Amino acid sequence: MSGGPPRRGGVGRTHHIRPPTAPSAAPPSAAPPGAVAVPHQAQPSSIVQPVHPVARPTYQEARPHHSPASSGGTGEKSPSPTSSDRLGRDGRRRDRINRRDPPSPPVLSSAPRDLTTSPIMTRVPAPGMREAMPPIGTLSLVSPAARCISDEEMSTRPVKFHQRKTGSQGQAVKVIANYVEIHSNWDAFVALFDVQFQPDEPNRKLRREFVEQLLRRENIVAPSFVYNGRNMIFMRFAAAALLQRATHQMTFARGGEAQGVTCLITLARMVKSGEPEIDQFLNNMKNHWLQDILQLAMLGRSHYDPSAVIKVLEGNARIHLWPGFETSFANYDGGKLFNVDARFKVIRDTTMAMEIQEQIRQALRNRMNQQEAQYAAAEAMVGIIVITKYSDKPRTYRVMGLDFTKNVEYKFLKGTQETTLRAYFQTKYGITIKDASQPLILAEETGQARFKVPGQDRKLYLVPELCHPTGLTDEMRANFRLMKTMAEHTLQPPENRRVKTEDFMAKLLSHPDVEKFTDSWQLGFANDLMTVNARQMQPVALQQGYKKFSYQLPRGMDLRSGKFHVEFRNPQGIFFAYPADAGRLAYQFLEEMKLVGRPMGWNPPETERYEYDNDRNIVIVMLQTKHKGRYDEIKYLLCKELPVLSQCVVRKTLENQKNLKTVATKIAMQIGCKLGGAPWALDVSRFNQRANIMFLGVDTFHDSGAKGGTRAAVAVVGTMDTASTMYVSRAFFQNARQEIGDQLANCVGYMLEEYKATSKEKRYPDTVIFYRDGVGAGQLKAVCDNEVCAIEQAIKAKSATTLMAFVVVTKRHNTRFMVESGKEMQNPNPGVVVDEGVTKPNRMDFYIVAQSVRQGTVSPTYYNVIYDSTLLTVDQIQQLTYAQCCMYFNWTGPVKVPAPCQYAHKLAFLIGQSIHDSPSEEMSNFLYYL
Repeated sequence: MSGGPPRRGGVGRTHHIRPPTAPSAAPPSAAPPGAVAVPHQAQPSSIVQPVHPVARPTYQEARPHHSPASSGGTGEKSPSPTSSDRLGRDGRRRDRINRRDPPSPPVLSSAPRDLTTSPIMTRVPAPGMREAMPPIGTLSLVSPAARCISDEEMSTRPVKFHQRKTGSQGQAVKVIANYVEIHSNWDAFVALFDVQFQPDEPNRKLRREFVEQLLRRENIVAPSFVYNGRNMIFMRFAAAALLQRATHQMTFARGGEAQGVTCLITLARMVKSGEPEIDQFLNNMKNHWLQDILQLAMLGRSHYDPSAVIKVLEGNARIHLWPGFETSFANYDGGKLFNVDARFKVIRDTTMAMEIQEQIRQALRNRMNQQEAQYAAAEAMVGIIVITKYSDKPRTYRVMGLDFTKNVEYKFLKGTQETTLRAYFQTKYGITIKDASQPLILAEETGQARFKVPGQDRKLYLVPELCHPTGLTDEMRANFRLMKTMAEHTLQPPENRRVKTEDFMAKLLSHPDVEKFTDSWQLGFANDLMTVNARQMQPVALQQGYKKFSYQLPRGMDLRSGKFHVEFRNPQGIFFAYPADAGRLAYQFLEEMKLVGRPMGWNPPETERYEYDNDRNIVIVMLQTKHKGRYDEIKYLLCKELPVLSQCVVRKTLENQKNLKTVATKIAMQIGCKLGGAPWALDVSRFNQRANIMFLGVDTFHDSGAKGGTRAAVAVVGTMDTASTMYVSRAFFQNARQEIGDQLANCVGYMLEEYKATSKEKRYPDTVIFYRDGVGAGQLKAVCDNEVCAIEQAIKAKSATTLMAFVVVTKRHNTRFMVESGKEMQNPNPGVVVDEGVTKPNRMDFYIVAQSVRQGTVSPTYYNVIYDSTLLTVDQIQQLTYAQCCMYFNWTGPVKVPAPCQYAHKLAFLIGQSIHDSPSEEMSNFLYYL
């Protein structure tokens, strides 16, 4: 591995490979998983919905899926470590690697792979066929055909980047990524077996026991196979070769039933090491290591250590932080890599019973009757994720409602006997429930437990007294001291992150049970975190009047003394509303804003009550407190009913006289931008291209006013000139599971007409770069199939010569970058681009570190170019993307995403949080959402 000598600590060691020995007796079966929070009824239909008409989200039925689970069973025994294999004090092996050639394939040959192509995609062509192919990438489906393709397997690499997808401009730098390289010398093939149960067995523990017994009968012992807990078994080539038949079955007794359950195992095919199923196999094995061996709690995709809880106490807020990691195996340009990223689970040190009682008390204080108070409490609880800790494995649930007609004396069938919830918890867990009158929570399992077995309802009742809410409330987020104390633990600096990752890997790989698996499967890990080649791009060239400059660390940009590059027209009148007792404070604020705003071109008339009949007027409102309801009413009135530009400021912000000048400067800049001005412009002379480019950004935000979160606000913001000084916006709403391709196409068509009307040449742009933010997991195929085609057709309907690039922007991912500075790590400087090593081979993708952070480890932004018919090179796309990160006028420095995406986020947030309706089209040419 590149990157110089190993650093201190190291993350693991390279495992050594030895020939297998004869099989031995099977180990005891794995420990049973944790019991469900509350048992189901004997008949699913007997579960009663809440009596109150509580508005709650509409959840899509979970389909059966391959949940990661602990591996187990029987199989070929791995050799026990010899004395020469013991770890030294440094945690590394002392003997040499003993490699051997992989054996020949078994008699059962591998099945051919089925390839299915998306309607808008084509296969990656041979190098000589590039000119005949469309600009979109490829989509390959791996057999078996019934398996749904994932976003990770989907190939979106445009054909123009088939030969090369990395840039070359910029200064070469080395960065450390939170990945560990995998060294393997395993068999050429891995046997994939299909598992079926007749009738279906819903209990995961019993399924695992049945599989273990069946394979034990065939002299196959762990760790030679990995069972995913559902319907797939991965088996070593050498172990599969011992089987005489392709199909094996065995019938087991279940709970005294006469019929029993038949477990059928059939060889599906042989999987090569480069196929996607190998990643699933590795992740199943990894989950077994973390859950069953290290005894970590799996919540979602992350594993947490409840024994290392961190208690945060600040005022009345009490928070418990569970440290953990999110890990995954996957294929990258740098080969098979293991990603490790730190996580923290936030759990409130309270119970749902206390939360419900507090909500009812508040409602009663607001003069509601008892029934109304119960309804208000139930409505406030819907959507909260709760955690239960009484079973052997913590579980999380999503609250769907409250049932005040039932309490802990509620009776249900446990097997063939009737019992109550109070007796059930006393007998099974030794827990005495104190409050007998508390209502029951109707909840739905989350995470890997949500797979739905046919005929089984996954909704169940929970006891509020035994549930703890997770996450932070709005009141907690507003607590500055609490957030600061939490940040000391959750925002880890680069050096702390490296040490934590190395300690975690050393603990994992040094465990004897993990060594058995890695030795048996001939799997090795590098000693250090991965070193990746990166490039430091040139600073973005900006322009303010006749002055040219660029963003430089650590000084940043000082624009207080500079005039706007694009001047704004001063308002004809200002209406300033403020509390009756804040007249002097309002006067000081206005005088300070005139003083700092005069160099920017701010020269407003005397502030007075003015009947606004012109879109250049502006309303300034001083709010007494941060009252969301009052703010929402003002924004709805001034953005929808009576469209006029507005600026709100909280009184407490102005009362600090030391910061009054800074606050006045920021507000003056915001007002200047809202009035149509641009503090600076993009200098496009460095990009070596003369095309007129329009940048478009899209983002979504859930509408908090829609019951159950069934609607989202979608915002589209586009530039009207290449210098990115003028913007136009459009917004609409998206219902649940609704495709938005047609609405986006209409918005793009509108903005193309606006661009033509605004440009001096009265022509459409030559190039459109579309940045699509807000793409969730599993939505990439829908974006490719629906949105790309619709937008491309909308562009061609307006201008046949306009070319487009479609870029998916992802802010939330698990990749982190660090650079070495002496003996410690620090964050990379803004402008670092990474387009190799940790990128995907089936994508044209890259990471850009645009922003500078003072706390924690910087999180780069991930860009995936899924369509490109432009004439831009890789370097130009990367440089233009980084340049757009410097064009957000509300911050004097680069932001995390391109400015059109950030503007779209601000607009979608304003609509989803405050307006809850489409804003007036009269406001579309102004940045009224800053």
